[in-house]
Amino acid sequence: MSYGQGNIIFNINPTPIPGPPFSLNSADNGLSVDPITKRIVLGNDTGGSAAGLLSSREIPTNGFPIFFLDAVSTAQIQSGLIGVLDTATNNNNISIAADNTMASLSIQTDLGTGSTPPTIQLAQIGGTSYSIDSSGNSFRVRGTSNLLRLDTANNLYELGDIDAVGNNTILQVDDTNNIIIAKATNGIRTNDPGSGTGDILMGSMVVGVVVLDATQYWEVKVNGVIKKVLVAA
Repeated sequence: MSYGQGNIIFNINPTPIPGPPFSLNSADNGLSVDPITKRIVLGNDTGGSAAGLLSSREIPTNGFPIFFLDAVSTAQIQSGLIGVLDTATNNNNISIAADNTMASLSIQTDLGTGSTPPTIQLAQIGGTSYSIDSSGNSFRVRGTSNLLRLDTANNLYELGDIDAVGNNTILQVDDTNNIIIAKATNGIRTNDPGSGTGDILMGSMVVGVVVLDATQYWEVKVNGVIKKVLVAA
């Protein structure tokens, strides 16, 4: 038997270090591989679908906020608050906040002279949209037409269809404490205090002599007692 020396060659492929370039099927469920850089990225290019979610996902923030930033605005999600902030002026902001007792919506705008005020969509019921906007000195809650108008410059508060022909205001309070109810053709209708029915239309005091009609009367309740009010014949 003879002995000798020789070389033993081992052909072992080393385990590659994870990193780019990745193959296109290396990511899914919210991630994808960028077709140019071959790196794993969040989402996919606009119009693509490679990063489509395969299951419901959850991100526990553990109390830390999430910010989406650009040169103009910041969108943030943090405990009890979702908001969009104007980082350029810090005046055009929208935030939705909630705690254990209540939720609030805050919209802060700095429109500048000549700008069109924003309209805030509240709801759509039966095909009618309800929104909040402003016009001149007035703050309005609107449906098909105005439902509520607050004129801060003139201290005027109105409720009703005040866009309609004839200015059909149901209730108006002005800056001299005048209260106008049913400014157009309708009057005041209250719960029946006794046995009478009907509406009351109130107007200005007229000086003159009239004969009262003793065959009919209005019933009104004063301090819990029904009184009979005679009217002119």
